[in-house]
Amino acid sequence: MPPGYSKARIKKPCGACGAALSARTQELSASIRAFTCQTHTADMTDGLPPECWIKQTPDSVDTLVALSAMSQRARSHDGKRGSQRAARRAHVLLRYVTEVRAGEPSVAWYRSVLQEYDAGVVLGALAKMPYWKQDKLRLSSLRGIAEIDTCVSRVRSIAGDNFADLLAGYVDHHYELMAFGFENDLFGRANPVKLTTLSGRIYKLAHFLQWLSGHGHESLKSAGPSWLTRYLADHQKHPSIAYQITKLYDWAR
Repeated sequence: MPPGYSKARIKKPCGACGAALSARTQELSASIRAFTCQTHTADMTDGLPPECWIKQTPDSVDTLVALSAMSQRARSHDGKRGSQRAARRAHVLLRYVTEVRAGEPSVAWYRSVLQEYDAGVVLGALAKMPYWKQDKLRLSSLRGIAEIDTCVSRVRSIAGDNFADLLAGYVDHHYELMAFGFENDLFGRANPVKLTTLSGRIYKLAHFLQWLSGHGHESLKSAGPSWLTRYLADHQKHPSIAYQITKLYDWAR
C-alpha cells in the first residue's frame, strides 16, 4: 500500500454540487482546498452522483477543468496570503460552474463577479480554462470592464445619481452594440465597440460630468453647448473629446 494511503473513508459534500462524496480520511486536514469529485482524495469508485455538474453538462470541458482547478491545494510556502488568494480563485471557479458551466461568460456575469473580486483574481482563476484559448475570445481583457464600472461608481459618489444613471445607461447602450457585433460574428476591428475604446471614452465622460456637477449642474439639460466649450477651454482638451461628449448629448436626447 503506498505511503499515506488509507482504506478509511468519510463522507464530505462536494464544494460545487453539494452531493455527499466518499473521501479519504486525509481530506479532514485539507481545509484550504475546495473539495470536489476531481480532488485526488475523492473516491469515485461508484461513479459520479446524479447532482454532479459534469453529468449535468456532459459536453463541457470547461466545467471539468474548473472543478479540477477548484480542488488544487494552495502550496504551503505561499503562506496565509497565498491561501487566501487560492480561496478567492476557487470561489470564482465555483460561480463559473454553477452559473455558466460552458463557454465564455457574458459581460453581465463578468461585471457581477468583478464587483466582488479584482480583475487579477478573476483572470487568475479563469485564464487556464479551455474557453479562454478559443480563437474568437469576445473579452480578452477583464480590467476594462472593472474600470468602466468604477467610473460610474465614482460619478455616483461625486456628481449624484442623475449623472451616474445617465452614464450607466450609456455604458449599457455600448454593451448592447458590442453584443450585436458578437452575434453577427464581428470581432476585433470589425466589432462596433471595443472594450479598450469604451473604457477610455467612459473615463473622459465621467470627468466631464463630475466637472458639470462641480459647477452646480444636476443634468445635461441645464448644461448647454456653451458649457462644453468652457470645459474644453478650461482644461485645454483635445477636440476629439468634444466629439465624444457631443455623442453623449445626442444619445441623451
